[in-house]
Amino acid sequence: MRLRTEGRRAAFVGALAILLAGPAAVVQADDVNGNGKFWPFHKTPVTVTFGDNVSNQWDGFLKYAAKKWNRSTVVRAKIAKGKTNPAQCVKRDDTVQVCNSAYGTGEGWLGLTTLYFHGDKIYAATIKINDSFFRQGSYNDPVAKRHTMCHEMGHAFGLGHVNTRSCMNDSAQAVFNNAKPINKDFKALKRIYSKKNQKKSKVTTAAETPGVLEIPHAAPSELTRTTWLPDGTKQVVYLTWGSD
Repeated sequence: MRLRTEGRRAAFVGALAILLAGPAAVVQADDVNGNGKFWPFHKTPVTVTFGDNVSNQWDGFLKYAAKKWNRSTVVRAKIAKGKTNPAQCVKRDDTVQVCNSAYGTGEGWLGLTTLYFHGDKIYAATIKINDSFFRQGSYNDPVAKRHTMCHEMGHAFGLGHVNTRSCMNDSAQAVFNNAKPINKDFKALKRIYSKKNQKKSKVTTAAETPGVLEIPHAAPSELTRTTWLPDGTKQVVYLTWGSD
């Protein structure tokens, strides 16, 4: 997820209010950033359904991102009719619900992806695109919109950030230049969606402790937060601070 530095404190506190549930403890770093979380599969390619709740102005960017990610040999993005109100963007099991709405400038973010998973298996996700920023200033730019949709879709497949020319690069420079995945991203997906990785998959147990993981990077930086929900599900939210 990408955020502006404006409103940074409000976004940070809001994320904590949503994510903290019970006593905090450090979660292992391999719980996030593309190191093993995947949609359940028996064989590849794995078809992931993306529910289209976006307006006409975003339909083209959603289809563009899906087309670029569908160059992968192990995952497929299938665009389907959305099943949620864009303003709330509620998760639906076995899908990624993609939404856009004027979520507000006080939140400070451009795009937000939330993953829900049991053990290492993702079972739902949501992507939110914040029109409050994309309707104004330098972010009202087609490349920035392609980058953000591509970036959030990559998170939904289980990928994290990179320092390459990929749309998964979270730098301030990348948002206006890197609008598609590259071969290294597809190689990472092959590793994640491999039988070897699936066999090493972790099993969620009641003995594990709820917690929050924060991974700061150089500015602009990202905080990746993981927490347990009351039903034993884990949830990840990507928080990336961008520059003005």
